[in-house]
Amino acid sequence: MSNFQLQPSYPLAGVARPGCHGSTVSPAGVTIRVVPDIAIALLTAGRSTVDARKKLGKILKVDLPETPRALFGKGQTILWAGPDSWLVLRENQHGSGDALFDQLSDAVGQSAAVVDLTDSRVFLKVAGLQTRAFFEKGVAVDLHPRTFGPGDTAITLLSHLSVQLWQVDNSPTYGFLVPRATAQHFWHWAEASSAEYGLEVLGGSSQTN
Repeated sequence: MSNFQLQPSYPLAGVARPGCHGSTVSPAGVTIRVVPDIAIALLTAGRSTVDARKKLGKILKVDLPETPRALFGKGQTILWAGPDSWLVLRENQHGSGDALFDQLSDAVGQSAAVVDLTDSRVFLKVAGLQTRAFFEKGVAVDLHPRTFGPGDTAITLLSHLSVQLWQVDNSPTYGFLVPRATAQHFWHWAEASSAEYGLEVLGGSSQTN
Protein backbone atom coordinates (compact mmCIF):
# COMPACT_ATOMS: atom_id res chain seq x y z
CA MET A 1 0.00 0.00 0.00
CA SER A 2 1.43 3.36 -1.00
CA ASN A 3 2.29 5.89 1.65
CA PHE A 4 1.17 9.41 0.99
CA GLN A 5 0.77 12.55 3.02
CA LEU A 6 -1.88 15.20 2.57
CA GLN A 7 -0.54 18.71 2.07
CA PRO A 8 -2.41 21.93 2.87
CA SER A 9 -3.36 23.92 -0.19
CA TYR A 10 -4.32 27.60 -0.40
CA PRO A 11 -7.70 27.80 -2.19
CA LEU A 12 -6.43 30.25 -4.83
CA ALA A 13 -3.14 28.45 -5.49
CA GLY A 14 -2.76 27.97 -9.24
CA VAL A 15 -5.74 30.26 -9.91
CA ALA A 16 -4.67 33.71 -8.70
CA ARG A 17 -1.70 34.11 -11.05
CA PRO A 18 0.68 36.93 -10.08
CA GLY A 19 1.19 39.56 -12.74
CA CYS A 20 -0.96 41.68 -15.04
CA HIS A 21 -4.06 40.41 -16.80
CA GLY A 22 -6.71 41.78 -19.13
CA SER A 23 -6.20 45.25 -20.56
CA THR A 24 -2.60 46.38 -20.97
CA VAL A 25 -3.25 49.88 -19.63
CA SER A 26 -0.70 51.10 -17.13
CA PRO A 27 -1.16 51.29 -14.26
CA ALA A 28 -3.81 48.58 -13.97
CA GLY A 29 -7.22 49.88 -12.94
CA VAL A 30 -7.62 47.15 -10.31
CA THR A 31 -5.01 45.59 -8.03
CA ILE A 32 -5.78 42.54 -5.90
CA ARG A 33 -3.36 41.45 -3.19
CA VAL A 34 -3.78 37.92 -1.86
CA VAL A 35 -3.17 37.86 1.91
CA PRO A 36 -2.85 34.27 3.19
CA ASP A 37 -1.01 34.79 6.50
CA ILE A 38 -4.00 35.89 8.52
CA ALA A 39 -5.89 34.79 11.63
CA ILE A 40 -9.65 35.35 11.81
CA ALA A 41 -11.93 34.92 14.83
CA LEU A 42 -15.66 35.46 15.15
CA LEU A 43 -16.94 36.82 18.47
CA THR A 44 -20.59 36.53 19.44
CA ALA A 45 -21.64 38.14 22.72
CA GLY A 46 -25.26 37.00 22.98
CA ARG A 47 -26.90 37.80 26.30
CA SER A 48 -23.66 38.89 27.93
CA THR A 49 -23.14 41.77 25.52
CA VAL A 50 -22.14 44.40 28.09
CA ASP A 51 -19.70 42.13 29.90
CA ALA A 52 -18.22 40.76 26.68
CA ARG A 53 -17.90 44.20 25.11
CA LYS A 54 -16.04 45.44 28.18
CA LYS A 55 -13.63 42.50 28.27
CA LEU A 56 -13.01 42.48 24.53
CA GLY A 57 -12.60 46.24 24.39
CA LYS A 58 -9.95 46.01 27.08
CA ILE A 59 -7.85 43.38 25.33
CA LEU A 60 -8.36 44.74 21.81
CA LYS A 61 -7.93 48.34 23.02
CA VAL A 62 -10.99 49.63 21.13
CA ASP A 63 -14.70 50.18 21.63
CA LEU A 64 -16.37 47.50 19.57
CA PRO A 65 -18.64 48.92 16.83
CA GLU A 66 -22.41 48.65 17.27
CA THR A 67 -23.14 49.45 13.62
CA PRO A 68 -21.61 48.22 10.31
CA ARG A 69 -18.18 49.71 10.84
CA ALA A 70 -14.55 48.60 10.58
CA LEU A 71 -11.82 49.61 13.02
CA PHE A 72 -8.15 49.54 12.07
CA GLY A 73 -5.08 49.09 14.24
CA LYS A 74 -1.52 47.93 13.80
CA GLY A 75 -1.87 44.67 11.90
CA GLN A 76 -5.42 44.24 13.17
CA THR A 77 -8.90 44.90 11.80
CA ILE A 78 -12.16 44.57 13.74
CA LEU A 79 -15.36 44.28 11.73
CA TRP A 80 -18.97 44.50 12.76
CA ALA A 81 -20.41 41.13 11.72
CA GLY A 82 -24.04 41.45 12.83
CA PRO A 83 -25.82 42.34 16.09
CA ASP A 84 -23.44 41.67 19.01
CA SER A 85 -20.98 39.93 16.66
CA TRP A 86 -17.54 40.95 15.41
CA LEU A 87 -14.72 39.59 13.29
CA VAL A 88 -11.13 40.11 14.41
CA LEU A 89 -8.48 39.84 11.67
CA ARG A 90 -4.75 39.81 12.31
CA GLU A 91 -2.17 39.71 9.56
CA ASN A 92 1.23 38.00 9.50
CA GLN A 93 0.01 35.05 11.56
CA HIS A 94 1.53 32.36 9.31
CA GLY A 95 -1.83 30.82 8.49
CA SER A 96 -2.67 29.86 12.08
CA GLY A 97 -5.48 31.26 14.18
CA ASP A 98 -4.50 29.44 17.37
CA ALA A 99 -2.87 32.38 19.14
CA LEU A 100 -5.74 34.75 18.39
CA PHE A 101 -8.35 32.20 19.40
CA ASP A 102 -6.59 31.44 22.67
CA GLN A 103 -6.12 35.11 23.53
CA LEU A 104 -9.75 36.00 22.91
CA SER A 105 -11.14 32.89 24.59
CA ASP A 106 -9.08 33.54 27.72
CA ALA A 107 -10.20 37.17 27.76
CA VAL A 108 -13.97 36.66 27.48
CA GLY A 109 -14.43 33.42 29.41
CA GLN A 110 -18.15 32.63 29.34
CA SER A 111 -19.15 36.12 28.21
CA ALA A 112 -18.93 35.37 24.50
CA ALA A 113 -18.46 32.58 22.01
CA VAL A 114 -15.22 32.58 20.02
CA VAL A 115 -14.91 30.66 16.74
CA ASP A 116 -11.71 30.32 14.72
CA LEU A 117 -12.56 31.12 11.07
CA THR A 118 -8.99 31.28 9.80
CA ASP A 119 -9.32 28.30 7.47
CA SER A 120 -12.80 29.19 6.25
CA ARG A 121 -12.19 32.60 4.66
CA VAL A 122 -9.95 34.06 1.98
CA PHE A 123 -8.75 37.62 2.60
CA LEU A 124 -7.95 39.98 -0.26
CA LYS A 125 -7.03 43.67 -0.52
CA VAL A 126 -8.47 45.41 -3.57
CA ALA A 127 -7.37 48.85 -4.77
CA GLY A 128 -7.02 50.97 -7.90
CA LEU A 129 -8.77 53.81 -9.69
CA GLN A 130 -11.38 51.48 -11.20
CA THR A 131 -12.09 49.50 -8.03
CA ARG A 132 -15.57 50.94 -7.48
CA ALA A 133 -16.55 50.30 -11.10
CA PHE A 134 -15.19 46.76 -10.74
CA PHE A 135 -17.19 46.01 -7.59
CA GLU A 136 -20.33 47.70 -8.90
CA LYS A 137 -20.60 44.98 -11.54
CA GLY A 138 -21.50 42.51 -8.80
CA VAL A 139 -22.13 43.88 -5.31
CA ALA A 140 -25.60 44.72 -4.02
CA VAL A 141 -24.58 47.88 -2.11
CA ASP A 142 -23.94 51.45 -3.24
CA LEU A 143 -20.21 52.20 -2.98
CA HIS A 144 -20.49 55.86 -3.97
CA PRO A 145 -18.36 58.04 -1.64
CA ARG A 146 -21.48 59.84 -0.41
CA THR A 147 -22.89 56.60 1.02
CA PHE A 148 -19.91 54.30 1.64
CA GLY A 149 -16.57 55.59 2.88
CA PRO A 150 -13.51 54.63 4.94
CA GLY A 151 -14.54 52.52 7.93
CA ASP A 152 -17.82 51.35 6.40
CA THR A 153 -18.42 47.61 6.01
CA ALA A 154 -21.14 45.52 4.42
CA ILE A 155 -22.11 41.87 4.44
CA THR A 156 -23.62 41.46 1.02
CA LEU A 157 -23.81 39.47 -2.19
CA LEU A 158 -21.30 39.73 -4.98
CA SER A 159 -22.89 38.12 -8.00
CA HIS A 160 -24.32 35.01 -6.27
CA LEU A 161 -21.64 34.81 -3.55
CA SER A 162 -21.91 35.87 0.09
CA VAL A 163 -19.02 38.22 0.98
CA GLN A 164 -17.97 40.94 3.38
CA LEU A 165 -16.15 44.04 2.23
CA TRP A 166 -15.00 47.24 3.92
CA GLN A 167 -13.36 50.44 2.80
CA VAL A 168 -9.92 51.17 4.22
CA ASP A 169 -9.11 54.56 2.68
CA ASN A 170 -10.07 57.04 -0.01
CA SER A 171 -7.72 55.65 -2.69
CA PRO A 172 -10.04 53.64 -2.59
CA THR A 173 -8.70 50.49 -0.94
CA TYR A 174 -11.05 47.74 0.21
CA GLY A 175 -10.64 44.70 2.40
CA PHE A 176 -12.57 41.69 1.19
CA LEU A 177 -13.52 38.33 2.70
CA VAL A 178 -14.96 35.46 0.69
CA PRO A 179 -15.70 31.93 1.97
CA ARG A 180 -12.98 29.43 1.10
CA ALA A 181 -15.47 27.17 -0.67
CA THR A 182 -16.44 29.88 -3.16
CA ALA A 183 -13.06 31.66 -3.51
CA GLN A 184 -12.33 30.25 -6.95
CA HIS A 185 -15.80 31.21 -8.18
CA PHE A 186 -15.09 34.76 -7.01
CA TRP A 187 -11.73 34.76 -8.73
CA HIS A 188 -13.17 33.76 -12.10
CA TRP A 189 -15.71 36.58 -11.73
CA ALA A 190 -12.95 39.02 -10.73
CA GLU A 191 -10.76 38.24 -13.74
CA ALA A 192 -13.67 38.67 -16.14
CA SER A 193 -15.02 41.82 -14.48
CA SER A 194 -11.65 43.58 -14.29
CA ALA A 195 -10.43 42.67 -17.78
CA GLU A 196 -11.42 46.01 -19.36
CA TYR A 197 -9.57 47.98 -16.66
CA GLY A 198 -6.48 45.80 -16.33
CA LEU A 199 -5.86 43.59 -13.29
CA GLU A 200 -2.61 43.34 -11.36
CA VAL A 201 -2.35 40.37 -8.99
CA LEU A 202 0.08 40.48 -6.06
CA GLY A 203 0.74 37.21 -4.27
CA GLY A 204 -1.31 34.28 -5.48
CA SER A 205 -0.11 31.03 -7.01
CA SER A 206 3.04 30.80 -4.92
CA GLN A 207 0.95 30.57 -1.75
CA THR A 208 0.36 26.99 -0.62
CA ASN A 209 -1.31 27.19 2.79
